[in-house]
Amino acid sequence: MKGRVTFNWVKKALLAAVVSAGLFTTNSYAQQLHAGFMGGPQLTNLESDFGTFKGIVGFNGGGVVDWRVSNKFGLELDALFSQYGATKVYDQPQILHDRTLYYSYRTTDRLSYLQFVLLPKFIIPLGAKPVIPYDKPGDQKLFLSFFAGPYFGLRSGFSSTGKQSGYTVLNAGDTINRFEPTAYTNTTKDADRVAPNDFGFTAGAGINFNMAGGKMILGFDGRYSRSLATIDLGYYQRQTRGVNSANQPVVIKDMANILNTAMAFNVSLKFRILGE
Repeated sequence: MKGRVTFNWVKKALLAAVVSAGLFTTNSYAQQLHAGFMGGPQLTNLESDFGTFKGIVGFNGGGVVDWRVSNKFGLELDALFSQYGATKVYDQPQILHDRTLYYSYRTTDRLSYLQFVLLPKFIIPLGAKPVIPYDKPGDQKLFLSFFAGPYFGLRSGFSSTGKQSGYTVLNAGDTINRFEPTAYTNTTKDADRVAPNDFGFTAGAGINFNMAGGKMILGFDGRYSRSLATIDLGYYQRQTRGVNSANQPVVIKDMANILNTAMAFNVSLKFRILGE
């Protein structure tokens, strides 16, 4: 069973990102601070070691603070509402003494998070002015940015809706008692068996347009995000038959390895609040 990433990993990753950005603070006169908002659709899926999951479309958006440490480096902090999920098709077994009950799910699972993302950025100026370094970041009319860093999310919602059916298989191999599909909606207890937080990484690239001499920045980016540890605490539980140390038959229960993944496409607008 794969355990959850502890919060200490989060603190270490955030500290490392801040220290890394600080090492690049070489042109203090060129520093600028922008704040604004960003958002857009994201193609999400649940990566799993069992069952079949197909992607759905979610949304991510919120506030952003962008610190231009120098002409080539920056540090961005995002506070986002982010939606993940997938449609799932899988059979969840419940093993009894002489038979196994299979519950077949055809549902759409949706998870939402309050997500914090810290992104050190490498910046490449574009345009007709090839002077390096530039006097001010605001002189860069057009520039590319490449970024990667950790995120930490607090789950704000979970839902699973669709159809549930089932059938029974005797240990001898005969299939009996097929159940017709019925409407399915998760319970509060089900939601408690999904991890309350998610830790992972985000990486991507964007193109940015300085407007009004750097007073505003219009940006477009694409970013990929992925969990680094399972979000399952038993909701996607698997059961298999095994034996204990006394060679007696037992039921082995194990959590599944379920990871959030997403490819987001965002538009951002940021306004300069410090610097020239």
